Amino acid sequence: MSVWLRQCILINIFIFEMSERPCFVRALEIAFCYFMTCGSRGYTVKFDNHEKMDCFSDDMGSADMENLKGLSLRDQRLRIEQLEKLNQSEYNAARDILENEQKPPCAAKILANYLPNTRPGLQNIVEKQQRQLCTLIEQHNGLQYTLRLRKSQLLQMEQTMDSLELDNNPDGDERHYDQHVRQLENCLEKMSIKITEAANIHNTYLQVQEHLHREVREMPHVLEKLQSTVICGQTELSKVAQMSQAAVAAVESTKGMLVQLERQLMMEHWEIEKQLNNKLLEKEREVEARMDREKDTDRRISRGPQKLKEQRKSVVPKDGLTDITEPTVARVAHQSATQPNAQQSTVKIVKDMDDLKEALSCTELQELEGRLVSQRATRQQLHTQMTQCEELLAQQQEALVALELQYAQSKFNPGPSSERFEQMQTELCAELEWETQRCQEWEVLLAKARAVMQGVEQGVNNLLYRITCLPATKDVAATEAGLDAVEKLQEIDSRLTSLPDVELEKSEEGGASDKLWTFLVQSTMMEPRNCKQASCPTYNSNSEDTFQFRSQEDDYSLSRDEIKRCNKQLIEAHQPNKKANKGPKKS
Repeated sequence: MSVWLRQCILINIFIFEMSERPCFVRALEIAFCYFMTCGSRGYTVKFDNHEKMDCFSDDMGSADMENLKGLSLRDQRLRIEQLEKLNQSEYNAARDILENEQKPPCAAKILANYLPNTRPGLQNIVEKQQRQLCTLIEQHNGLQYTLRLRKSQLLQMEQTMDSLELDNNPDGDERHYDQHVRQLENCLEKMSIKITEAANIHNTYLQVQEHLHREVREMPHVLEKLQSTVICGQTELSKVAQMSQAAVAAVESTKGMLVQLERQLMMEHWEIEKQLNNKLLEKEREVEARMDREKDTDRRISRGPQKLKEQRKSVVPKDGLTDITEPTVARVAHQSATQPNAQQSTVKIVKDMDDLKEALSCTELQELEGRLVSQRATRQQLHTQMTQCEELLAQQQEALVALELQYAQSKFNPGPSSERFEQMQTELCAELEWETQRCQEWEVLLAKARAVMQGVEQGVNNLLYRITCLPATKDVAATEAGLDAVEKLQEIDSRLTSLPDVELEKSEEGGASDKLWTFLVQSTMMEPRNCKQASCPTYNSNSEDTFQFRSQEDDYSLSRDEIKRCNKQLIEAHQPNKKANKGPKKS
């Protein structure tokens, strides 16, 4: 603390005494370069003349405390030592500046003579350097304050650690006993996991074996089915060939029938056309004759007397043509004496009308008009029917041409039965190739399954050998070779259940049991999932100050070669004892 106070006093004296000297510029430049190389710590405080203000706000203090809590005790101590070194170096630098950079006033006057016009610029530089010195002093005060806080925190943490070490310091025997219990639990869990894995392997082996046996049994049935399908296909091919032959004969017969029908239809069509044409000609002639007659009657009536017109107007339309003709005949007979020409014309008209009525079997003019309209409609219908018949004829001719082409193709090309037979043959050959490929794939799968079965059997044998931990004598080898995989797994299970009892019996022997115990512990530590972190901390004498606990990543797992080497050593260590014990019994 005295060092820092001394440093602050010297810096303040230096500022107030050298403020009016020209050499103060050089001193300030050197101090500024030094503090810039040291770097700032990020603390800002207010500094007035000789008073030192409180440098920390609450937020900065809380952040620094959190950083300190995150560090370990060793890191905190290293950090404190670094801060002390930095403070000492800063103090030495300030002292060197004060001792080496103070020059007599004559040198200042000489420098002032060389630089007469640089007074105001130098004053600004001096002011800037003074501000930078103030900030550096404030940072120094902040660091000093943090150092005090950290020292107090260190003391508190050391006290708490001492109390914790006193409380949590169990005896060596209890700790050793707890470790043995945990290791036994790990061994039991590992062996149970291995038992379950072996049972799963055995179940999968049995399932694969059953599946393969089932497929081997089903293979002849599948082949028989394929043969039956091939025979059925051949029979279907023969049936199809027969059907195609029958179809060809039927096609030929139908072609002959179609030709005959077409000829008959043509003949009928020609006859119907002739009859229709004749009827049309007759009707046209009749209509033309009637139209001529009507024209003649109209001319004659227009020349006749007006009495006929009045009588016709007075007649009721319901009476028909008979009512009209009777008075006309009487009046013509009455006027025959007076007008012989008119009488002849009226008689002709009456005759023509009577002939029309008899021909059409109707007595009214309206019916005649209706029949004429209906005849025109029937004529149009006949024309449409004629066009339809012509279209049908064209379609039938096209069908005939297509049938003739088919007939020619069937006559000069091989029949469809042979093509169908070839298609069926190619399809059946493709199916046979696919089935052969499938059989080959099944053979490959069978070979793979056999290899897997051999691997499983080898794994079971290795597990049995590891559990026994005995030399493979002839008797033991013979018994192991005679056992099945299921019997071997049962023997493994029985030996696993008896392992804790054997361990309890051999725990009193001493060195041999300790070696066996270490071997079992190392074998259980092989897999990382069986490693459990101890509840109590394990630490060395070197790591007492660092408070670094043991983690799972530091655990060591033995390799397969090391395990084999340990097994051989144990077997060699136990062999002479067993031979010595067996000797007196035989004698």
